[in-house]
Amino acid sequence: MRSIIRITLAVLVVLAATSAAAAQTKTLLYAGGGAAGVFDDSQYGYGSLELRHFFYSWDKLSIGYGAVADIGSSDQYFGALLTLDFPFSRYVGLSLSTGPGYYTDDTLILGSNFEIRSGLELYLMQQRGWRISLGIFHYSNAGVGDSNPGTEAVRLAIAIPLPF
Repeated sequence: MRSIIRITLAVLVVLAATSAAAAQTKTLLYAGGGAAGVFDDSQYGYGSLELRHFFYSWDKLSIGYGAVADIGSSDQYFGALLTLDFPFSRYVGLSLSTGPGYYTDDTLILGSNFEIRSGLELYLMQQRGWRISLGIFHYSNAGVGDSNPGTEAVRLAIAIPLPF
């Protein structure tokens, strides 16, 4: 137990020491639509609002949290977020993201409220940080639930940077 406390304290000290140089608070609001259950027997369209807040960024790696509310269903997700951004140019890039979180498990029965959401997004950067992104996301509970059917969703969205 003491080693866990020591490791946690060491991580916090490193984060605090590097936060002045590395911290880049960034919040994005995504609004768009897509299709859920893409590779399943039944698919449905949905609208989506997603808020991503990053509190640490180191080069291409960002750490934060996010919340997703699907419009047209009762599905919601809230969880941690680890993102890698790979800009190909000033205007085009690829973003990989993953993180564990809480999923309502209402419309799509995924076997657990614990789900890991992983995504791959291709984005076009516009002026003032706006993005147009096309992404595919996978939800899986990694076998910790009663069942683990997993599912995929595809979404086209506009990402708007927020000032907080």
